Amino acid sequence: MKIKSGALVVIIVYFSLRIVSAASAPKQFTDVPVLLQIPFDNQSDTFGFNLVHQLPEICYSLILQGKVSLWDSPKKQINISADGLKALEKGSATSFLKTKFLFLNELWTTDAKKSSYYIAGFSFMNVSKSGNVDYGFIDFEDIKPHLVKEKIKSNANGSYGVNVLEAIYSRRYYFRLLQFGQSNFKDKEEESQTITNVMFHPSKKQLNVYQLPERKWISYSIQRTSNDNTVNGASIYRFFEQILTSNRDILFDYGGDRYFTHRFNSELVVSRIEVEEVWIKNSGQIMYYPVHVIIYVNNKKLDPIKISDLTTLGFWFHLKGMEDILKEKEFNFELSKINHTYISGEESNFYQTALFQTSWSQLSRFVKYSLEN
Repeated sequence: MKIKSGALVVIIVYFSLRIVSAASAPKQFTDVPVLLQIPFDNQSDTFGFNLVHQLPEICYSLILQGKVSLWDSPKKQINISADGLKALEKGSATSFLKTKFLFLNELWTTDAKKSSYYIAGFSFMNVSKSGNVDYGFIDFEDIKPHLVKEKIKSNANGSYGVNVLEAIYSRRYYFRLLQFGQSNFKDKEEESQTITNVMFHPSKKQLNVYQLPERKWISYSIQRTSNDNTVNGASIYRFFEQILTSNRDILFDYGGDRYFTHRFNSELVVSRIEVEEVWIKNSGQIMYYPVHVIIYVNNKKLDPIKISDLTTLGFWFHLKGMEDILKEKEFNFELSKINHTYISGEESNFYQTALFQTSWSQLSRFVKYSLEN
């Protein structure tokens, strides 16, 4: 994974820090052990994902399969088996999957110009009726290969296609420094922020912070409406109806045989057309990359058709390929999903406006404000 240098926006917005006096803080340090706390309840929707929700799910499955080791502490003196973890859950009436506090064990290094950090591992803690429950520690190098394979579950404000390792390195989550070397900041929030400000000062180059791309998975339905454009929703629906009526093999090849037979002679009506795309914003410009078209015939959902397949099958409309038609967007459409967030009909127009007018990390906030006013 290629790690890019951090941005000022990441440091200011996502660390939620205020500048305080750093007179007593060290100006530079090398490989100082630190402990960071990431609380489940303090992660804002604008961050795009909740690491404390997804990481325990991934780790729990790997622990039960014996693919990663769970230790009693960062010293790794006692290995906790899958059965041992289950016994701990049962005895405390808690669930590892519902971890409340994720901890990062790291080594911090900084000088006047740059900062870097090394992640040593994760610790997991929950809260029971009788007190805190410490589940144990997982070595970062042990689980790192698995984190590359898993995609982070992003909401509408997040970035599509980001793996969990990149999400961790993005620092796009709220954390608090609890321990710096031998200094404990559990009840000293101001001192904690002072050290963190030294480490992540905006003037310094952040060697490890990964800047997430502005990329969304967008699902929408083409509206069957007519307008002044040559290519509009109504004409696209008629086009697909003509193609499927004249070539029933295409209908059957994409799942129509689940609902229809070759003896079916009734009229074929395209009742809905859904499109799945990747949208990428680059220098303020949005580019569209259609992936699938999903057609509903007589209210029956067919299998997704790849955009490349539409071209191969001869889906040309007004001397244009369907991919170009979708990119030009001369038709009306209604959003149904952004990343893992489902969009209601009431919200669709507001989300469309937000995609073109506001920061992509603030979509849900824009919509909430619009609905309230």
